[in-house]
Amino acid sequence: MAINFYTMNDSNIFVFNNHTQTNASATGSVWVNGNALYNNYNVGKDLPLQTAHYYYALQVGGDMNITGGINYTQNTGLHDTTGVKTKYTMVNQNGVGNQPLPYSFGTVSIAAMISYLQCSSIAWAYYEPDKTTVSINNTSLTLTGLDPNINTFLIDGNNVAKSNKNISEITSINIVAPLNSTIIVSIYGNNITLNNITTLYNGAPITINNGKYILWNFPDADTLLINSDIYGSFLAPYATVNTNSVKVYGTILVKNLNGSLNAVNNLFIGNLPEIYNPSTSGTCTSFTTTSSTTTTTTTTTTTTSSSTTSSTTTVAPTNRDRAINDIIESVALEQTALSHIINAEGEKIQKAIINAKDNTELIKINESVESMVKAITRLESILQSKLEIIKCNDCT
Repeated sequence: MAINFYTMNDSNIFVFNNHTQTNASATGSVWVNGNALYNNYNVGKDLPLQTAHYYYALQVGGDMNITGGINYTQNTGLHDTTGVKTKYTMVNQNGVGNQPLPYSFGTVSIAAMISYLQCSSIAWAYYEPDKTTVSINNTSLTLTGLDPNINTFLIDGNNVAKSNKNISEITSINIVAPLNSTIIVSIYGNNITLNNITTLYNGAPITINNGKYILWNFPDADTLLINSDIYGSFLAPYATVNTNSVKVYGTILVKNLNGSLNAVNNLFIGNLPEIYNPSTSGTCTSFTTTSSTTTTTTTTTTTTSSSTTSSTTTVAPTNRDRAINDIIESVALEQTALSHIINAEGEKIQKAIINAKDNTELIKINESVESMVKAITRLESILQSKLEIIKCNDCT
């Protein structure tokens, strides 16, 4: 089972550092590790109404300076040790007073989450792009993949498909792939601009449901300017992202986010490959790109046809030992995630005991926790099966 965005799978927006927005919104939950500077910013419209103190549509770890706006359904949280309330006039429609409420990370490691997303972004960019093709016709880009499970595309933002065109000149992208297959589109380059791109899926206008399986990945961008609506989630772990009245239908995971962006809580449901384990892998492998698209672990070749220009990437083969290590690391990472979930359930019970109005609420919380424990038990049996696969006498 893929862990995708680690503990941020249910977040609409996760900003590693600072978040500045004016006349914008996120219909899901927003988590800002640094400072939040908002003017008329709305959050949580698509989330269920919750009055318990451990439900947050907005969480801020640093300075909170918020003027106006609405939190439609849940609480606003300010970190109990690092958070500072400079100004807060947002309206919380769940009826809970004394907003923002203090919260703590508990056992959740923000550093581990950020490390996972940074390193996975690099790894996902070079995950088997040799099995797909990227072709260009004038300013139209076609991404073709045949795998029913996952298709990955690697694009040079400064020289798209060896055409000498910048990604900012592209006006349409047609993704040709099996429905409901996971799509990773990785665009590398330090300064990336996306301008008014029309996105198609198998030749037809892309839908919100198509976007649930798409990740737009920017593994080494320092700055990213978005002037186009995006269907799908996007990951830019090293970038300051600037937006101008655009919509993103998916999960947003970036270093800094500025401008006016309306995020729709269209959460990613694909299956991203589990490559990097933050609990065992340490820092990311060094990442560099050249005109021939070469990294420390990847070799790229280029092929050209008479009608279109396409680039393909060849990935070094994975040997048996590496495959075994990957399985073990994936199990360890899932166990770490499960420990966070179990701890969160424990905190939920503790807070419910303090805040519950009557026994009915306690019973509902107990049923919820019991359901989660049963799900974890089922997953543990699956993890055990993973380990049984590699148990043999001649494995190193």
